[in-house]
Amino acid sequence: PIGTLSYAPEAAYINSEHYPSLKFQKKELPNFEKLSSTMKTQKIISSFVTFLFALLMVSCANGQSGKNVLNATAFSDSLKAMPDAVLVDVRTSEEYADGHLAEAKNICWTCPGFESEIAAVDKAKPVFVYCAVGGRSAQAVSKMREMGFQNVYDLKGGIRAWHSKGLPETK
Repeated sequence: PIGTLSYAPEAAYINSEHYPSLKFQKKELPNFEKLSSTMKTQKIISSFVTFLFALLMVSCANGQSGKNVLNATAFSDSLKAMPDAVLVDVRTSEEYADGHLAEAKNICWTCPGFESEIAAVDKAKPVFVYCAVGGRSAQAVSKMREMGFQNVYDLKGGIRAWHSKGLPETK
């Protein structure tokens, strides 16, 4: 062999004991233990940031979480199966005027009278709630549950999801 490569934690160098006539320079290489530790730290931080991002996306996706969040088809089918249900559109009156689901009551989530208006709804009946894309209805449903409503159903993706399935609306 021309020479051997040796590794020591503090340095890596070529051993020239077999070829004393050759002049080798002892060359320092990066400390792989420290590099490995740095890479591990970066990997942990990267994984943690990815986890936080995923958690944020899951918890904020359309503002919807929890039980009784139904896709448009299931929302429509469930609404038909429960004829005594109350349908609530929590969008603004302007949005409601542009088109809404048949027989929906407009109780605006962002308007000052939301709590008093929703309190007038029979808590014993199932209540179906929707908005434009799902954020406001999720907040309204959460508030309604705090107020004692038991059977509350939220339209996942809001009226946009309803439109994407070609389901009917009225003006």
